[in-house]
Amino acid sequence: MNWKIVVGALLIIGSVREMFSIIGDYNSGKLKSWPFGADIAFVLLFALGIYLIYSGRKNKKLS
Repeated sequence: MNWKIVVGALLIIGSVREMFSIIGDYNSGKLKSWPFGADIAFVLLFALGIYLIYSGRKNKKLS
């Protein structure tokens, strides 16, 4: 495992956890409207995490 795999996994786990927190707050009524910026941030961080894991695994195969 290299640093790209670890950082990618942390980004994915963190973004999923934050999204579940936002969904819970929205369903409980703590949020009046849905924060669409959270959707964009979730997708971007998830994609960045996948990219880092993929590039980390590719570099691992080369060496």
